[in-house]
Amino acid sequence: HAQRERSVTVFHQGVAMTYVPVNRAGPAALGDLRVAKAQLTDRRGAKIGEMHGTLTTTAMDTPRPGDEIRQANLVFQIGREQDQIVVGGQSRYPADSATIGADSSAIRPILGGAGRFAGAHGWARTFHFADGAWKHVFHLRP
Repeated sequence: HAQRERSVTVFHQGVAMTYVPVNRAGPAALGDLRVAKAQLTDRRGAKIGEMHGTLTTTAMDTPRPGDEIRQANLVFQIGREQDQIVVGGQSRYPADSATIGADSSAIRPILGGAGRFAGAHGWARTFHFADGAWKHVFHLRP
């Protein structure tokens, strides 16, 4: 019988972000790195894990002036330490912002998983709300 896609949804508030510029004496550049961490919660606000990841700037003033393309390596640990979903891909960011713009979303591929998410594949949609809150919905394919 055909299995159905299932979804897993997590939330978090602000993101702790460290910026590591390639050219410390000059303007932003290709290869700039941002390192992120956030505590994940369920819908009720109970802590259920953490997100750790990196964003690397790979294009500037693309697709429009003032935009950047950043490639992501995001690991969502949900539940036990070994229960992980890995998300990658690229998204558009405002060049003057550490994250995607408020009141926007991004879609990225799920690259894999471990533990109860072993063999995970599908896609993830990240929502960044105007109040600074975040929601990640993982669409896991059978």
